[in-house]
Amino acid sequence: MNDYQYGTQGQQMQQPPQQQQQAPVVNTPEQQRRVRAANAGKRFCRNCGGEIQAGASVCIHCKAVLNPVAIRRAQEIVMDRQAKADRAMLRKCFFFPKRGMALYKANIERRPQVAEPCKKAATAGKIFRGVLMAGTVLAILVIMRYGSFLF
Repeated sequence: MNDYQYGTQGQQMQQPPQQQQQAPVVNTPEQQRRVRAANAGKRFCRNCGGEIQAGASVCIHCKAVLNPVAIRRAQEIVMDRQAKADRAMLRKCFFFPKRGMALYKANIERRPQVAEPCKKAATAGKIFRGVLMAGTVLAILVIMRYGSFLF
């Protein structure tokens, strides 16, 4: 036992760091070609160097984000699937049917669960306006023909 493993008072000392084996440096074109051929079709993480699947957005080894655009797109898809039409939106669609139909057209592809209620509210608003206008016209015609409802 040497003095490095055990100190002067008998406690165990830290071992000297062992030298890590470094990968051989690829210098020649032939070595580069062999390395490329061995790694053909494989992808590696820029952060940790671990092998990852093609199209992966996050490294499974170090959890580094590889493709932030794909992650953002996936988050938007999840948010689109969870989106719902709230009462305020439906009120606006009812009282402003043109806005409701515009919301329907804007959301039919990505968020049909939002688009359909907007379309129904806009249609109900159109029908309500039509009935209201017809009632108003009928009341005016009756007043013109018979005078007044009150007398």
